[in-house]
Amino acid sequence: MRPHWPAAVVIAVVATACAGRTDQRVREVWGGSSQAPGREGPQRPGGRESGGEGVVDAPVLHGWARLDEVLDGAFSEAAVGTDDEAMARLAQRWCAVEPVPRNTDEGRVLVCAPDPPLQIDGHGFSLELGGAGVIGLVSQELSEAESTRLAEQALRQTERWCTHPWTDVSPPSPPTTDAPAAQLHICPVEGSALLTVGRFVSSVESELWQLSVAVIDAS
Repeated sequence: MRPHWPAAVVIAVVATACAGRTDQRVREVWGGSSQAPGREGPQRPGGRESGGEGVVDAPVLHGWARLDEVLDGAFSEAAVGTDDEAMARLAQRWCAVEPVPRNTDEGRVLVCAPDPPLQIDGHGFSLELGGAGVIGLVSQELSEAESTRLAEQALRQTERWCTHPWTDVSPPSPPTTDAPAAQLHICPVEGSALLTVGRFVSSVESELWQLSVAVIDAS
């Protein structure tokens, strides 16, 4: 099984929790439809309010501004707790369509395309919601050079959230190669959340890398 970065982040810093109830709650919210249900309650990050006299449409952000918008929402959610109900609520508000549950070694993760979408330098990002309080943005099928460049940019673009400098907690390199199989930086943010930026080899045969920017509810 190939590595799954947000889950790997969780196992390094927080205890794994069960996400099965989240899957059931999401199915109930969507009612079996592949289309996103009507949004109720707080608007999803970047969502546009519709209709209504005096209501101004929120601008749709792009690139790093859009990533920053999602992180802002993720930190707000982490501040009040990210249990299974919270993750189901986030999927309802933030996913374009019903998320796909993915089994990992550490538990179940919900994966979807965010709405509005997120692209940086032509690379799309998916939204991943984990049962252990992980809200991650993931871009796959990157070259080593692309993953390195995006990771360096992500560290610079998101460091304003950190209350302490980034800490390099990358695992040791495999003994059979000089290149690291994974790189991970982590920092605390205001409250109980942690912010991570990491990249790792997702396919050795194809020499593809994966980048993740994730918020972890460490409370």
